[in-house]
Amino acid sequence: MGRLVTGVAHEINTPLGNAVLGTSALVDDIKGIKARFFSQTMTKSDFEKSLNGISEFLNVITSSLTKAANLVQTFKMVSVDQQQFAKMRFNVHENISLLVDTFNSKLLSKNISIGIKGPHTIIVFSYPDALYQVLNQLINNSLTHAFKNHDKGNIIVEIKLNGDTCEILYGDNGQGISEMHLDQIFDPFFTTDRGQGSVGLGLHVVFNLVHYVLKGDIQYQTSSLKGSHFLITIPIDIDGK
Repeated sequence: MGRLVTGVAHEINTPLGNAVLGTSALVDDIKGIKARFFSQTMTKSDFEKSLNGISEFLNVITSSLTKAANLVQTFKMVSVDQQQFAKMRFNVHENISLLVDTFNSKLLSKNISIGIKGPHTIIVFSYPDALYQVLNQLINNSLTHAFKNHDKGNIIVEIKLNGDTCEILYGDNGQGISEMHLDQIFDPFFTTDRGQGSVGLGLHVVFNLVHYVLKGDIQYQTSSLKGSHFLITIPIDIDGK
């Protein structure tokens, strides 16, 4: 909890600090405009420069507050609750196919393909929206991190039925995760791309959704194959009936 609070404070302080600085500069600029206006010393050139300055400050403030708001929304996802999801019977293959369809434009622009393997007949009684979010985050991770230095790639999602559980093996052939980081990948705020805007909550949210909503398990799979591979295991009937 201490690490989570520290991480939230660290991430949100930067955009809020930028917004405060931008607001302070904007106030000072407006004071200067008023002083020159009332003293009748303002020229047309002064006015144009002041408008440009105000526009720049407002852009900084808007951008910073938007980032802070987005961070708050991301932080809210860390605390997952079953009550926000609807439980129902659904076809796993169809659920994943619908998700993949939403990525079509991104996949084409990056020359990346997603293949779905396994039977079309596996039905589970669980939380389809939670599973959708899990795989959505994994795909986004692949697009953002695994393939950031690649002009093409492949993602495979394989579905299997194993007794009373459904196994979903997710894998990409991107740059993979360094072995030295494997013990931290599900930790909150762990990222190797913080300078590029990553917060480091994606896999932590995935872990929480799988464990606390879907009542399953997710493990990183070490493999001789290139890229990153995750095994998600969820019960086919979350109520155990």
